Amino acid sequence: MTKLGAILMAIALSMSILILKAGESDSASHDHNNRSNSNPSPAQQSQSTSSAQARPSHEASNGASQEARSAAPSVSPVEMPSQTKDQERPNLIITIGEISLTATLAENSSAKELSKLLMNRSITIPMKDYGGFEKVGPLGQNLPTNDEPISTKAGDLILYQGNSFVIYYSTNSWNFTRLGQIDNITADELKQILGSGDITVTLSITK
Repeated sequence: MTKLGAILMAIALSMSILILKAGESDSASHDHNNRSNSNPSPAQQSQSTSSAQARPSHEASNGASQEARSAAPSVSPVEMPSQTKDQERPNLIITIGEISLTATLAENSSAKELSKLLMNRSITIPMKDYGGFEKVGPLGQNLPTNDEPISTKAGDLILYQGNSFVIYYSTNSWNFTRLGQIDNITADELKQILGSGDITVTLSITK
């Protein structure tokens, strides 16, 4: 082999070695990039974990908010109680000496007219005992009648013939107009208050 040939062969061998090393370096770099892309960095892993944890928390918050809205009680308009008929009607006050009795008026035109009379003034009535079951006396004027068959009991207040006021302390049956009923009293208590003779009664109403 000549000297020139030996030099050329050495140059070719050197170039082959350089090309081989360059190829290995490129392959190593490519592998490193692939590993970097497939394995996220700790910072990326932390950010991914935080996002994954934040989403359920946000979803839980939305769920709790929806549950709170569904559990919130509905508010209904407050209804004011209406006035009853008993509250609208005044009570009759019957005064006998030092004792005052309260009576509930009937719902008819006779009781309403009596109530109108008593709105302006009280009425004093001298009453006599009659039949051993009632006290009766003149009202001084006529009231409308609403007669019906009635069996009386102690405490019944009756309009007789349109112009007489009657307090029953025992039973009787006839066509009468009911004016009202004395409240919370027994037959014995009423008999003791009315007594056996004549009495004077004053009628008034609550205003």
